[in-house]
Amino acid sequence: YCKRNKIHGYYGPLIDLIHCNEKYYTAVEQTGGRQMFSAVVDDQHVASKLVEAMQAHKGGCRMTFMPLSKLQPHKTHFPQGLQDAEPLSRCIKSDAKFRVAV
Repeated sequence: YCKRNKIHGYYGPLIDLIHCNEKYYTAVEQTGGRQMFSAVVDDQHVASKLVEAMQAHKGGCRMTFMPLSKLQPHKTHFPQGLQDAEPLSRCIKSDAKFRVAV
C-alpha cells in the first residue's frame, strides 16, 4: 500500500526489522510483547498519512506506531560481576537506524 501510494518513511513492524540468534526468540518475543508489532515510521507525519489511509478504507483496523523521530535512546545500568548474564538488547541485531526502537 505504501509503495503504491508513494508514502515514504514506513519500514514495517519492529519484529521484521530486528534479528537475533534463534535461542533468544522466546525471550525477545516475551520482553517485546505487543510493541514488536508496532509500525516503525520516520515521524508522526508518516503515521498520520497511514491513519488517514486506514480511515478512508474503513477497515476498522488498529495500529500502533513507533516514530523514530520521537524515540529516545534509553540508558540502563546493569549489575557488574555477572559472568553468565548479558543484556538482551545486546543480542538483538538491527540496522543502526532502528536501534533506538530496540
